[in-house]
This record gives sequence, C-alpha cells and structure tokens, in this order.
Amino acid sequence: MIYDPLETSAMLRERGDEIPCVEDFADEAARSIAAVALPRAVQGTSCRMQDLLDALPAEDARDLASRLYFDGQRICEATGGIAAAVTATLNALLAALRGEAMDARINQVRAIDDRQDRARAAQAALDDIRREKTAGSTS
Repeated sequence: MIYDPLETSAMLRERGDEIPCVEDFADEAARSIAAVALPRAVQGTSCRMQDLLDALPAEDARDLASRLYFDGQRICEATGGIAAAVTATLNALLAALRGEAMDARINQVRAIDDRQDRARAAQAALDDIRREKTAGSTS
C-alpha cells in the first residue's frame, strides 16, 4: 500500500468489504500509518511517501513506514508485480485476523462456567463460523 498507493487503491476498491480497517492494527505505529494511508487508498486519493511521513506524528511510525516502503518494493520485485504482492499480503492479513477472531470466540466459550451455557455458546459459535465460511465461499 505504501510502495504503490495508486495500484493498491484500485485493488482495495475491487475487494469491496474484504479489506482491513484501522482498528485491525494492534501495534500503535502500524495503526497510525493505517489511519493515514487506508482511507486515502480506499478513496483513491494519492498518498506520496513524503505526504505519509509528514502526516505521522511519531518517529517510530515514520521509521516503520520507511521500512514498509522498502519491504513493499522487495515483495513486488519478488512476486513479479504489485497485484500479486497486494493480493498475497491482504490474504495473509485477513487470514490472521480471522484466526484472532476464532481464538477470541474459543476463549469466550471457555470462560463460561455452566456446562449447558458453554455447550449452547459453543454451538452458536460453530453456527456463526459455518455461516461465515458459507458466505466467504459464495463471494
């Protein structure tokens, strides 16, 4: 997204709702980068690297953005282009987010003391997971 914001922007808009949001980034520096870059990418607004760096208040966020730019360049060169790099990166990020959500559901079910309530919660979680997988396979 940082290395080639215009191409990434087009790809994000094509993906529709299947993109990360700012709140998905747990690291404060990464979240501040996402808060600047993601809205611009989704809207199709250009974001030069210098504009991004100027918009970031913290030095650690600027350092991370610089490293991510060069990481993006290397990934694009290794995969043969921005499309493959963005697709692979977004798919990995979304899979990690789904895994975190699944872990959170499991922990919620485990925290229920009453066996019957826990069984009902587990069944509801399984039903939700099945619905999500069905919805994901049809989109």
